[in-house]
Amino acid sequence: MTNESGKRRGIRTIVGTWIGVVATIGPYTLLSIFLAPISARYGINLGQASLIYTFAGVGSLVANVFVGGFMDKYNPKFSYLIAAVATLLFYLTLSFSTNLTLLYIMAVFFGVGSILGGYTAGQVLITKWVSNGRGTMMSLATVVMGAFIIVMSPLVTNLISRLGVSATALLIGVLCFGLCVFSALFLISRAPEYYGETPFSIGKEKPSAVKKTSDVDIALPLNRILMTPTFYVTVVCSFFITCAMMLYTSNAIPLNLTLGLSEMDAAFVFSIFNLLQIVLVMLFGILVDKIGPSASIIIWCGAGGFLFLINGYVSGLTGAILVSIAASTGNIAGMHGAVLFPKLYGLKNSSNLIGYAHVLCSLGAMTGPPLAGFIYTGTGSYWMALMIAGAFMTLSLVFTSIANGKRSREAIKTANEKYRSKKVCSSTKNSEEGIL
Repeated sequence: MTNESGKRRGIRTIVGTWIGVVATIGPYTLLSIFLAPISARYGINLGQASLIYTFAGVGSLVANVFVGGFMDKYNPKFSYLIAAVATLLFYLTLSFSTNLTLLYIMAVFFGVGSILGGYTAGQVLITKWVSNGRGTMMSLATVVMGAFIIVMSPLVTNLISRLGVSATALLIGVLCFGLCVFSALFLISRAPEYYGETPFSIGKEKPSAVKKTSDVDIALPLNRILMTPTFYVTVVCSFFITCAMMLYTSNAIPLNLTLGLSEMDAAFVFSIFNLLQIVLVMLFGILVDKIGPSASIIIWCGAGGFLFLINGYVSGLTGAILVSIAASTGNIAGMHGAVLFPKLYGLKNSSNLIGYAHVLCSLGAMTGPPLAGFIYTGTGSYWMALMIAGAFMTLSLVFTSIANGKRSREAIKTANEKYRSKKVCSSTKNSEEGIL
């Protein structure tokens, strides 16, 4: 049972994960401000400068595969320290180097760092430490991150104009390195079982909500879980939701222009979208803790899918605001697997499963932007992209319902019982052989 000392350790760890998100995802997001200056420095176009995101995406994709197992096997402090170094090296390269190839190489490590100290790492630790209240704690990471970007975006823009790219990049690198190292050394802890503790609840857990929000007790090893259809039905939703959101976010301004908005109004609506993301993901986290992840995901995907689909027939400011709301519901993509997997397969393998869900998020983030761009280039309209986004959100609703349905849960339960019985038989047989 978790005592007050263990709870304080857990709370420190949660705060540490929020700081880690700010220190690794923050500089990743702020990088967009540097694209134009990077283009000028290296004598390349914006498309070539944007390849930094592509290389960082490759690093993120690879890191998501192993981050869960790495954090289970080693002290998670190492994960955050590696993230701190990777972030610093990238921004040092951006500050001092004129070698574009080196910048691309450092971007790969930068992408790895964004996973080892960002949302994925944070969700792994929050899942381990928190039972009731897990959704709210995860969503608060996005809220803190959003507040950081709102404050830092104009500040960084101003610093670049005053100090130049090199000095500003150096300041950001050192600041984020310091924040991540501080979090690793003084806040981040191992999983509660290492200290003889158990996950704790945030606030009072109502008896009526226990069944909807409690984790299951599943003994299946990871290789058996990866053989169950429910796993694939679940992770594909991470791809669909991310892809739907990125179809919009990567093309938001030109899409809003096609709806008849001026450039100023188009930018204004995109600002609304960024604020909506913070509000909706916070509401989602609270709802997860109240009614359970499956019902919450169904509500969000249902609303997003409906708004995307009708938006193909609505123009003007109304249409632009509706599509921004639809895309905002997709900000739950990174939380989808994190909140759902412990309810399906328990905590034992949650770290690896969360990482695998984020692999699909990475693929969705790499697929959505070019898909929307090619559709617009080929048709002169974003209508088909909006229809695809709506279909993806609707499919996520359906697949989540299937994954959390009675038949799926019974299949997992049956597989678990067979595994337990085989394990018991094998243990008994080995004991008898030992006696003989």
